Amino acid sequence: MSLRVDLPDELAGELARRAMQQRRTAQEVVMDLLNRALGIEKDDEFETPEQVVARIKALPRDTVITPAPKEMVAAAQARSMTDENFDLAQWTEEWRIAEAEIRDMTRQDDIREGGL
Repeated sequence: MSLRVDLPDELAGELARRAMQQRRTAQEVVMDLLNRALGIEKDDEFETPEQVVARIKALPRDTVITPAPKEMVAAAQARSMTDENFDLAQWTEEWRIAEAEIRDMTRQDDIREGGL
């Protein structure tokens, strides 16, 4: 179906800007806008990286698109603190032994290489 629509200059300018930004034709941009507005999804089409970047850039500056780092850290800590079998004293001792072994291996390597 062919349809002619007379757009106000401001809207036509915005359409042209978005089309150029997305490296697409104005018709492609209008088709996507109409599909979204009418709730028509196309499962077989994926956005190009340029389209994703353009969509992100078009978001208002104060839009939060990722969780705050503090929230991510708190969630990770909550998940990691659920191990009831964790024994800090045992872990500390095992870590001390591992560090001692690493120091010994480094010293032996230095001796073999003539460093000491």
